[in-house]
Amino acid sequence: AHLEIGTHQDNMNDRTRDGTTQKGEAHYSSKLTEAQVKEIRRLYAVGDISHRKLGEQFDVVHAIIGRIIRRTIWKHIQ
Repeated sequence: AHLEIGTHQDNMNDRTRDGTTQKGEAHYSSKLTEAQVKEIRRLYAVGDISHRKLGEQFDVVHAIIGRIIRRTIWKHIQ
């Protein structure tokens, strides 16, 4: 009875409106904590460490490190 016909975008908008979007540590596939994300950004800002080395240190692929640094993911963390 609660289902409505809509597009994928409608579903995403409903999810955001209803507060059921999982972010950060609450996301089912998250391997990192908010503290780790902050540490990754801090270490990268200090310099002299690659995405690959950070990935090894935090046990994630280097592409995830790049996305964290560019704030395409975990953008809600300052």
